Amino acid sequence: MKGEYNMVNTFDNLPWIVRLLILIVFGWPVAAIYRIVKGLESKNNTVLLVGVITIFFPVLWIVDVITTILGQGISVLA
Repeated sequence: MKGEYNMVNTFDNLPWIVRLLILIVFGWPVAAIYRIVKGLESKNNTVLLVGVITIFFPVLWIVDVITTILGQGISVLA
């Protein structure tokens, strides 16, 4: 639909340096929220579950920072 807001696409379309700064400054909650919203938007239960798990175990945040540095964005289990 035209005019529909999509958080995942908006975050993915940011320049990589902005995504990296957001991940570093705001930390693991951004990665968890990203996965939860992506899971809900795509109706993918696995991504949604990983997003909820990321809230309690923020280890994936380190992986997200590394993949963002490499220019791929949040891509592992997302």
